[in-house]
Amino acid sequence: MFWREDLLAKVASGEWIETVRRASRGGGDKAFRTFRDYKGNLIVETQTIAWIDPRTNQERARLHRFITESGSLGASGYPDPKRIVLEDGRAWSLTSPFDEPCAECGQVGHRWPDRGRLEMGS
Repeated sequence: MFWREDLLAKVASGEWIETVRRASRGGGDKAFRTFRDYKGNLIVETQTIAWIDPRTNQERARLHRFITESGSLGASGYPDPKRIVLEDGRAWSLTSPFDEPCAECGQVGHRWPDRGRLEMGS
């Protein structure tokens, strides 16, 4: 959906507005530690961003991205979508609602483990 709907163009054209919801700088003993991406760029910040439709003031996408020491986007160079909700109601989410059947196997109940409850070997 991210590529098919050309969401980057919506931000570039000003149709949607980007806001940084949360940012963590790396270094020292902070929770986020700097690292090098697979292109060799030093990642110094992690951000959660939102793309907002200013006509309705609704969040249309929530994304994550890494920022390099030069200020450019790290890793692939594109933000990583976590959820998308288009104006026509079509939606995509990295994690599905708990009662939604899995698109791969049909099982109901797949979800990310609660923080801190993932045990070794699971």
